[in-house]
Amino acid sequence: MRALGKSQAPQTILVVDDDEDIREVVRVTLQDIAGHRVLFVASGLEAIEVARSESPHLVLLDSVMPVMSGLATLKRFRDDPALCRLPVVFMTANVGATDRARYSAMGAIGVITKPFDPLSLIEQVGVWLAVVDREAPP
Repeated sequence: MRALGKSQAPQTILVVDDDEDIREVVRVTLQDIAGHRVLFVASGLEAIEVARSESPHLVLLDSVMPVMSGLATLKRFRDDPALCRLPVVFMTANVGATDRARYSAMGAIGVITKPFDPLSLIEQVGVWLAVVDREAPP
């Protein structure tokens, strides 16, 4: 098992994606291989509830979902005092310069391009968790 993050301890990661196959790949990669605690939801509304109750270290957020898009979900996070500082990384096939600028302007800390290499996901998430760990208040 590969441990991630500066503290080498498992972190809680919330994955928000309506695609069951993506959720399964992320489960195997980040939970089974990397050893993180991974929570899964299929919608933005569920994400808000789970983020409030579980305080994840990182959110992986699909950009295209029915009912509430990833951008709308991120806006709700940023408008909520309890969730406004939550680190969010988009998982999307929409990775043009305009899309990346929009995600960044909304406060996302990164983008994972779909389709992604599962083992590269471990490394990418590890980098973001290390950044989040360094920026956390003492």
